[in-house]
Amino acid sequence: MEKYVKKNLLIFLASLSIIEASWFFYNLILLEKDPQNVLFLGFSGNRLLLMAVIFFVIFISVWFLIKQIKNHPVQLLAKFEEWFKKHSITSMIFGFVFLIGIWGTSYLLWAYFNDTYSAILNRIGPVVLLYLIIFTQIVVYLLLFNKNILMIINNIYQGIDKKKTGYLLLVISFLVGLVTLNITLYNHTDEGDVLSIGWLLSEGYVLYKDVFSHHFPLPYYWVGLIIKIFGSSVVIIRLSFLILKTIIFFVAMKNSRFYLSIGLTAITWNAISFLYLGNMLLYDSFAGLFLILAFSIVLAHLLKKIELSPKQLIIIGLSLSFAFLSDPTKVFPGIVICLSLAIEVCVKYGVFGKITWKKIGYLIISGLFPIVVFILVLILYQTFDDFRVFVIEFNSNIYSKYSGQISIYYFINQLKKGFEIFNPIWRENLNPVYFWDEYLRIDHSIYTGLFYRVAVWSSILYLSIKKKYFTAIMIFIYVASNLIRATEAFHASPFVLLSIFLATIIIEDILLTEKEIYKINVYNQSLKSNILKIGQSLIIFIFLLNIFWLNFRSTDYFLKNISDLTYQGNFTKFEIDAEETHLLSCNLDEVKFLFYPVYPEVHFWGKLRPITKYLFLLPWVVDAFEEDIIADLSKTTYPSLVFINKSVCVWNLYCVDDYASNIIEYLDEKYIQLSDYYYASPALLDICDVNIE
Repeated sequence: MEKYVKKNLLIFLASLSIIEASWFFYNLILLEKDPQNVLFLGFSGNRLLLMAVIFFVIFISVWFLIKQIKNHPVQLLAKFEEWFKKHSITSMIFGFVFLIGIWGTSYLLWAYFNDTYSAILNRIGPVVLLYLIIFTQIVVYLLLFNKNILMIINNIYQGIDKKKTGYLLLVISFLVGLVTLNITLYNHTDEGDVLSIGWLLSEGYVLYKDVFSHHFPLPYYWVGLIIKIFGSSVVIIRLSFLILKTIIFFVAMKNSRFYLSIGLTAITWNAISFLYLGNMLLYDSFAGLFLILAFSIVLAHLLKKIELSPKQLIIIGLSLSFAFLSDPTKVFPGIVICLSLAIEVCVKYGVFGKITWKKIGYLIISGLFPIVVFILVLILYQTFDDFRVFVIEFNSNIYSKYSGQISIYYFINQLKKGFEIFNPIWRENLNPVYFWDEYLRIDHSIYTGLFYRVAVWSSILYLSIKKKYFTAIMIFIYVASNLIRATEAFHASPFVLLSIFLATIIIEDILLTEKEIYKINVYNQSLKSNILKIGQSLIIFIFLLNIFWLNFRSTDYFLKNISDLTYQGNFTKFEIDAEETHLLSCNLDEVKFLFYPVYPEVHFWGKLRPITKYLFLLPWVVDAFEEDIIADLSKTTYPSLVFINKSVCVWNLYCVDDYASNIIEYLDEKYIQLSDYYYASPALLDICDVNIE
C-alpha cells in the first residue's frame, strides 16, 4: 500500500510542476516587453534563458509523469537510481539547481542594487514568486531521490570544531558591533536620559533623590560607573555595552554549549539590533541580553545537553535579577524560568529531596542578591521613599493612565492568540527589499515580524515532535511572557533576540542530532518519515535564508548610509547644541539649565547641571510633579537658563503649551523671555549679557 501512496505523491508533484511551469511560461510570454533589450523574437536574453529553463522543467516533468503512470513505482525508482549512478546525477542535478539559483539570486541582487529595482520587482513579482516555488520543489525532488548532497552537508558540519567556530563567530560579531556602534536611528531621547543621569551620578548625584526617573536603575548605574572610570565619551560608553554584550554571549556559549547557535545569534543580533536600538544603552537592550543568557542555559539543561552545576544556577539567578533591575516587566519571564527549573528538579529529585532544595537555594539566593544590594543602597542613601514614589507609585497611578497598565491580561492574550501570528500587520510588506525607513513599523513584514513568530512556533512544534513536551510548553509560556511589555519595535527587542536564538537552535539541533535526516530514501523508509525529514530540511533552508537575508540587508544599509556609521553623522549636532548653550550662558560654571520638553541629552553633552531633578517635561511628569518643578524654578537666586519648545505635541496628543501652561505662565511672569524658546533668570542677566542672536 505504501508504494502506491508514494506513487500518487510523485504523480501529484509532477502534475503540479507541469501546471506551475506552464503558467510560468505563459506569463513570461505575456510579460511587457522591453524594446531596449530585444535579442530574438522580441524577447530579451534574460527572458529567453528563463523560458528555456522552464521549458526544460516542463519537458522533464511530463516525461517523469508518463513514466510514473506507465511503470511500477519501484521499477521506475530503480531505473532512476541506475541512471543516477551511471551519469553522476548528483553532480548534474545539483549543478543544474545551483545554476538556476545563481541566476535567480544574481538577477534579484542586480535588481536590488539598481536604482529602479522597485519598479522591476513590481513588474516581475509573480514570476519571481513562482520561481521560488519551483526551486523549492526541485529541492524536494533532490531530497526524495538522493541523499548525497545532505551527506556532504553533514560531513562538513561534523568536521567543524563547534567550539572554535562559535568563538570565531563571536569575534566576528564583535567586529560587526563596532560597525554599528555609532548608529542612532531614532529615539535619542531615551538614551539621552540614561547618559545624562549616568553622568550626574558620576558627579555625585543620588538616583531618585537628586534626579528623577521612573525606570529601574541598572542602565543608569552602568553608565555612571563607566563615566567615573573612563570619562564621559559616548563612544567609550557604547563600546562598554558592546563588550558587555560580547561577554554575555560568551558566557552563554560556554555554559549552554550552544556554540554555533549563540555565535550565529550574536552576529545576526549585532547586524540588525540597530533597527531595534539594541546597540544603544536602553533598558530593553540590557534586559534582553541577560534574559537570553539565563534562557540559553536553562534550555540546554532541559534538552539534556548539560546538567546544571551550582555555578550555572548562580549565573541564571544573577542574569534574571539583572534583567529585572533593567526592566521590571521582565519579572514575568524570570518567573517562568524559575518555575520551569523548580518543576524539573522536583520531578527528578523529589519535592523534599536534599538536592532539590540545594539547587533551588542557589537559584533563589543568587537571584535575590543584586536586588538586596540595590535595596541596601536605597536605604544607605536615604532614597527608598523616593524610589517608592517615583517608580512604584508613579508608574502604577500616573504613567499607566497614559501608556496603559501592564496587566496579566496581555500575557493571557498572547497565549490565546499564539503570539498573534495571524495578525495581518506582520504581512503588510511582502517585498523582500522594502525600504527600512519607517523604523517603528519595521516588524510589519513577513521577513521580520512574521519570521520571528514562525521561528518560535517552529521550535515549539519541533520539540513536540521529538516528544520534549515540557520544554515546548515552557518555551510557549516563556515567549508569551516576553511580549507583555510590547509586541513590536524597540520595546520588543528581547523577543526579537529570543526568536533569532530559537531559529538557530532548531538549525543546530537538527544538524547535530537528527542524523537520520541524511538517510532519506523513498523506498526504504515510510512516507511519514520522509515527509518529516523533508520538512526539517526545508526549515533549515528557510531559516538560514531569512537570517542571511537580514544580515545582507543590514550590510547593504551600512554601505548606502556610510554617514550613519560615523561619530560626526550621529553626535555632532549634540556637540553643537551644547557649545551654543555654553556661549549663551557666558561659559559660567554656576549656571543651571533645563531643556524642555524632551532634550535631556544636552545635559550630558554640555556637562550642564539641571535646575530641577525633573529632566523631562512630559505630560505624566507635569501631572504628578508640576508644583515641585515650579518650586525649583522659583529659586532664582542662582543663574539659570531654560529652553522650552512650546510647539511640541507628545504622541501627537499632548501639546506642551496646553499641559504645561501653568509652568509656561510662571516662566512668563518670573523669568525674562529672550526668544520663543529661551528664558533666563534675573540672576543670570545680572552676570551675563545673554545674546540669543
